Amino acid sequence: MLERHIALSWLSFTLFEEDGGVNTYAYVGGNPVSRADPSGLCGPATPICLAIAAYGPEIAAGTAVAAEVIAGVPNPVSTGVPFVGRVAQELTHDVYIGLQEGKAAYVGITNDFLRRVNEWGGTYILEKITTEKVTKDMARAIEQTVIEANSEFKNAINSIAKSREWYGEAIKRGKDWLKSNGVGDGLGF
Repeated sequence: MLERHIALSWLSFTLFEEDGGVNTYAYVGGNPVSRADPSGLCGPATPICLAIAAYGPEIAAGTAVAAEVIAGVPNPVSTGVPFVGRVAQELTHDVYIGLQEGKAAYVGITNDFLRRVNEWGGTYILEKITTEKVTKDMARAIEQTVIEANSEFKNAINSIAKSREWYGEAIKRGKDWLKSNGVGDGLGF
């Protein structure tokens, strides 16, 4: 048994796992490729290290937002102008129109346009109306503005509830974005 482990150079890791012992990758959430402990200070059972391993991306995003708030300077990957009561977000979303028989019939948002094209393939032909990524809130604002101006669209739900504190601001920003990007033609603007 020992000879096969020496050849793999993973002796200490595989022996622990094989004997049903401690998972030596627990400190990185079982994902040593994407997460690391270069200082070697986190033990497998250290609660803070387990939390960092489990929530590393969220902690990093929260830290970036906190840094923005403290410094008053937006992070280059987020919007400098979040909606009232909302935190700054990364530029991750596209807005698209779904066409049926050559006519706009649906509006949606996605963080993965190609996946969405595959999902809607038999129902709509999708065309992006954003040329660059926008924040999720901005995408929702654009989407809701288009829904509001096109009652015949087949959207089953609103993107932003009218009861939201920032609904009016979202509609205004959505209209401004559509007009300034020349997308309003044919969509009620």
